[in-house]
Amino acid sequence: MTDDELFMKRVEELSELCYSRDIPVNTYFMDLHEQDLFVKVMNRRRARYVLSGGFPAAERRLAVFLPSYMSEDDEGIFPGTCIEAAPVSEKYAEELSHRDYLGALMSLGVDRNRLGDIMIDGKRAWFVCLSEIAAYVCENMTSVKHTSVRCCECPWPEQLLAPRIEERRGSVSSERADSLIAFALRLSRSDAAELIRQEQVYRNGSLVRSVSDQFRPNDIVSVRHKGRFVYHGADGTSKKGRMLVSLGLYK
Repeated sequence: MTDDELFMKRVEELSELCYSRDIPVNTYFMDLHEQDLFVKVMNRRRARYVLSGGFPAAERRLAVFLPSYMSEDDEGIFPGTCIEAAPVSEKYAEELSHRDYLGALMSLGVDRNRLGDIMIDGKRAWFVCLSEIAAYVCENMTSVKHTSVRCCECPWPEQLLAPRIEERRGSVSSERADSLIAFALRLSRSDAAELIRQEQVYRNGSLVRSVSDQFRPNDIVSVRHKGRFVYHGADGTSKKGRMLVSLGLYK
């Protein structure tokens, strides 16, 4: 079996476990490719589930399969925790990147699939992990590169609940995927089309398979290693007959 086939088989097993024992069951955190495979599996099964990364704009998400007695709105359904990492001395703290924090977490022996998104704001960072490893991470993650840090579990901060978004408005030839990606990321349409052909573009967690796919208002589009945006829609035409559109770039 390929890795993808093994992953899809595991999703089926977890779904069946939830149904047969009537208990909540969750996957680990999934990247965009795994979320696309997950949706393919669940389109063939009658099972209730929630996809969540802990906050609305999360990219890495896990699935919670719901037993008969639980609903999507139940409190405490998400089996994850938010952790804040702050420098012990802000004066001497380095400018640390997403890769720096991820490297520090991996050096503790934490599997990537037990970690959700990592967000950096200034010299502080927040990251999401499964609750089962939160205490271990807080106790053992004491430095990132050469900077001493203090980690603790925390409520979901405003930076995650209300991410910074840069609004952008302009004209495009159509609402095709290649056209809107080119506009959002300031690429040529040929470069945008190549990203789609390389399977680097996801809409609402599902792979975009054609350059001619049409985006709809409120679609969240993620381009791996490039960025993410929410498409607001079209609201008119220019004098040259091009569509006037607006979108929000996640910062």
